[in-house]
Amino acid sequence: MTLEETINNIKSGRFKDNYLFGITNVDTLKKIIFDSNYNAIVTIKDNSGNIVTTGSLATGYKVSITVLSSTKEYDIVIVGDTNGDSDITVLDLLRVQKQLLNSINLTGAYYEASDVNKDSKVDVLDLLLIRKHLLKTSEIVQ
Repeated sequence: MTLEETINNIKSGRFKDNYLFGITNVDTLKKIIFDSNYNAIVTIKDNSGNIVTTGSLATGYKVSITVLSSTKEYDIVIVGDTNGDSDITVLDLLRVQKQLLNSINLTGAYYEASDVNKDSKVDVLDLLLIRKHLLKTSEIVQ
């Protein structure tokens, strides 16, 4: 099975460009990849480049999938986790607010994590969804 076939056979998560959404745990990520192709080699690195073998995933982590001699790398996106600490907190709310006020410029996986309603833009609706999540009146779905 090729790398592309392996990725296409993955049953969980959502791939978009070079991003992987919808998976929040290292063991779960490895399992779904190995369920697609037991011969795949999976390497997960944190935001500092350290190899991660267990625990929660965070926005900005990278997963490399190697099959035969082909490798593809994806940035992990945890929707709502705009600072890469694996939790959705008031700090994430503030980062989206700062993005809206143009005082910071979120890019890459962090911008994707800020687009909570997945409409390809970061706006006040995303800010409100994080707020509702923090107030426990709504839950952000990965």
